[in-house]
Amino acid sequence: QADAGQPDLNITLSSGPVAYIGDVLKITCIADKPRYHFPNIQPMPPARVKVFFDGNDLKTCLETGGRVVCVHTFTLTKAANDVSVLCFARNSGPGCRTKTLLLTILERTIQKSNSTNSSKMSTPADQLMPSASLTMNSNESL
Repeated sequence: QADAGQPDLNITLSSGPVAYIGDVLKITCIADKPRYHFPNIQPMPPARVKVFFDGNDLKTCLETGGRVVCVHTFTLTKAANDVSVLCFARNSGPGCRTKTLLLTILERTIQKSNSTNSSKMSTPADQLMPSASLTMNSNESL
C-alpha cells in the first residue's frame, strides 16, 4: 500500500557496479505506472524522469505514452568509490520515487607489452622465496 500512486522505477548501468576510467557508461531509467494501487485511486503514469550522477542532474525525460525511458551515456573521466547514480520519477499527480545504485570507478592498470623485462624482474624473487623456505624447513626438521 505504500507504493500506491508511486511510479514503478528501474535503473540499470551498462557496466555493472564497477567501471574504469575511459569507459562509456550508459545509465537507463525506466518508469511505468505504479504496480500497486488502491482500488479507488487511478494509477497515474509517470510524468518525468531525471538522471543524476554523483549529485549532478544530467538529464530530464518527459512522458511519452505512459512509460518514460530515460537514457544518458557519457565517458567516465576520474576514479571514485561509491559514486551515486540516481533515477527520480514523478507522476503527473502526487507520487514520486527514487532508486539509487553505487558505482566504483577504477583506474585501468597498464599492461607492459615487453615481457622480457617483467620476467627478469620477477625471476630472482621467485627463485629466492622457495629456496629460503626450503632451507628453513630442512633446518627445522633436523
